[in-house]
Amino acid sequence: MVEVLIRAGCFAAVILMGVLLRQAGFFKAEDFDVLARIVTRITLPASIVVSFSGREIDASMLIITALGFAFGVVYILLAFLMNGRAGREKRAFEILNFSGYNIGNFTLPFAQSFLGPAGVVTASLFDTGNAVICLGGAYSVASMVKEGKRFSPLAIVKKLLRSMPFCTYFLMIVLALAHLSLPGPVVEFAGILADANAFMAMLMLGVGFRLSGSREQLLDILRILGARYAVAAAAAVLLMACAFTVVTGLDQRILGLLGGSAQDGELLAPGFTEVDLTSTAENGAAIHVSQMLTDRYNVILLGELTAPEGTVLGPEDYYFYRELTPLDTAGQASGEFSGGLHEMRLLEDEDPSDNRMTFLLWFYLSAYDLEADRFRLSLDDLGVKGDTQVVNGQEIRLAPPVVSGHWEFEFPMAGEPLGSVQHPGQPLAFGTEELTISEIRVTPVML
Repeated sequence: MVEVLIRAGCFAAVILMGVLLRQAGFFKAEDFDVLARIVTRITLPASIVVSFSGREIDASMLIITALGFAFGVVYILLAFLMNGRAGREKRAFEILNFSGYNIGNFTLPFAQSFLGPAGVVTASLFDTGNAVICLGGAYSVASMVKEGKRFSPLAIVKKLLRSMPFCTYFLMIVLALAHLSLPGPVVEFAGILADANAFMAMLMLGVGFRLSGSREQLLDILRILGARYAVAAAAAVLLMACAFTVVTGLDQRILGLLGGSAQDGELLAPGFTEVDLTSTAENGAAIHVSQMLTDRYNVILLGELTAPEGTVLGPEDYYFYRELTPLDTAGQASGEFSGGLHEMRLLEDEDPSDNRMTFLLWFYLSAYDLEADRFRLSLDDLGVKGDTQVVNGQEIRLAPPVVSGHWEFEFPMAGEPLGSVQHPGQPLAFGTEELTISEIRVTPVML
């Protein structure tokens, strides 16, 4: 944290240095344009090239670009609504000042220094959509409001193609999506230029910084900033909630099994892992496991069984024969877990007459910690509870299984330990006996 504050202070010091150098006459007013051209046409495109170099992006990440454009549209609509009774010129002015973000000249230098290439790539994707608003979109709408001009998409495209940062964004995104990269010498040369981007951008801001205007203009600025920050705060809360759901992916049905609410998901997130494992029996019946939640005493799995065609998996009380085996680093069995299947729950099925069912398996391991690197789960023959009988210590199935098969999975012990452990060593009177409490383990899974 201290290092972050020191670096942020250094950025502020460079901006202050630019202000002082301009006041001392070292820089003139027209020098700001020179610095701006250096940043937007040389150092900023170079930092974009370096950050994207060697990185592949998924097409789904283009939703970040869509968000950059969407927020610009929201701000334009908000400016129009908040100034519905104002004159045409006032509304046009507000539209220009409400919309858009200064990503390239201000945000990217911070992202480059604090978040590294991954931060620059994310900010660049956002700025690609934002550029459509900043480089012509907002101006075209403001012109329509002020002078009644027609909206001109062609004019926006022409302006975008004249923007060096936007063209660099576009080129590097296309290369990343196509899994291509620029030659090494080009990236190395760009790296030399990119190293100067943060300093040049902060210096440019300092040289161009001026405070002027009337009290009325200051109030307008505060009103615009207040509205923007309010929208940004609301969007941040919404996006963080969505991001938690997407990143952790914790299925709400797992929370339901544990009797928790959506708010409790944050407590369980460290133990959650998304997996993509499928095992297919000889008759074609397949089980796909998509999610797992583990702590040192629990394994919870979300799976889907697809039985052979013609099999109907109705709302019965099903169960599997199962075995959970810890594995060592070499993949060999390293013992057995006690406890066993605590619960198997069949989840709601949109079509009870089809050959699919989604289920949760919960293993509660009452005597052993999950200290293995991996474990193996074996499932055999799906049956209905109540069709078995114990004879001479052996469980005998009285009816044929609903779905025959053997399915086997190996899982890494991913996720972090949940809860806490205390070792009080305190005596506890239990009837005529006295016991010693050696360990108390508290985990959100059991709460």
